[in-house]
Order: sequence, then C-alpha cells, then structure tokens
Amino acid sequence: MQFFALLTRNTQKFSEADFAPLLPPESEQRKTLYAQGSVRQIWNRGDVPGTGIMFEAADEKEVRGHLATL
Repeated sequence: MQFFALLTRNTQKFSEADFAPLLPPESEQRKTLYAQGSVRQIWNRGDVPGTGIMFEAADEKEVRGHLATL
C-alpha cells in the first residue's frame, strides 16, 4: 500500500543553522529507504522548507517507523 507523508521543518522554533547539520544524514537515509524499496518518490517542497515522500508499506505503523529514522 502507498502512503504519502508531507513533511515541514519547524522554522518557528528552529533556525536554518539548527537544521544544517541534520540535512546530509537525512538525505542519505532517504536514499537508503529508496534503495530498499520503502520509498517510491521524493519531492522537495517549493512552498515551505520540507519534503513530500511516497512510501510503500504494509501499514501506517511501518511508515511511522521509517519516518522515525529520518
């Protein structure tokens, strides 16, 4: 089953400098999930800092587990 996660950065609470060291490892993990077949598509958002991710998973619990690794 496919699930779509629309993610945004909490820019009200955290600055770009806070996010900067987290972005490279998150990008690598997204690539890993894609290579495993857990992620089907990834989009960078144009309206706000964030990402849209299409997951392939058995259920919502599995998707939340993948999201927890990002």
